[in-house]
Parts: sequence; structure tokens; C-alpha cells
Amino acid sequence: MTFFEKITLIERVDQLIKMKGTGSSVELSSRLGISRSTLFELLDVIRSMGGR
Repeated sequence: MTFFEKITLIERVDQLIKMKGTGSSVELSSRLGISRSTLFELLDVIRSMGGR
């Protein structure tokens, strides 16, 4: 995954969280086409940036 792909995913996850449209971690990772572990890594990045 490139840097820009990761940034795009972070923005998309953040937007879905704000809209309360994430569903479960399995549903969200499937919708994004990434593994659950990658999803949790992205969530850690969002949290470290002061996100949700």
C-alpha cells in the first residue's frame, strides 16, 4: 500500500466514523478491501492524530 493509498483510507475511515456508518470491524474491513489488522492499524493512526 502506498503512502497516498493509506492517507485515502484514513480519510475514508474517519469520514465513516463521523457518519456512524462503519458497522462491525469485519464489515468495515471487507467494505474497504483490507484486513482487520490493517483496519486496526489505521484506527491507531487516526487516534494518534487526535481522531476518534
